Amino acid sequence: MSRKYECPCCGCLTVDKLKAWSICPVCFWEDEGGVYDGDTVRDDVYSVPNHMTLAQARDNYRRFGACRKELSSKTREPTEQEIVGSYMRIAEKIKDN
Repeated sequence: MSRKYECPCCGCLTVDKLKAWSICPVCFWEDEGGVYDGDTVRDDVYSVPNHMTLAQARDNYRRFGACRKELSSKTREPTEQEIVGSYMRIAEKIKDN
């Protein structure tokens, strides 16, 4: 099994290669690399293919289960292997709302 990386939006281990236009099946964020400053993820930078900032996408994920409401039918729940601490912090915020 190949190494997976955390999706910058939902925090699940679903990205095959960082900054390589991968689309996360859990939240449908397209990881095109524009939100990175070196290896640091910036949530205030506008992502052209995603049509929003990462902060907006994370808020949408908490509310709709997808980075954009209209994409929620294309997403799925994460598997046990994909869930890590970053996802758990987001999940806790979902339960609190």
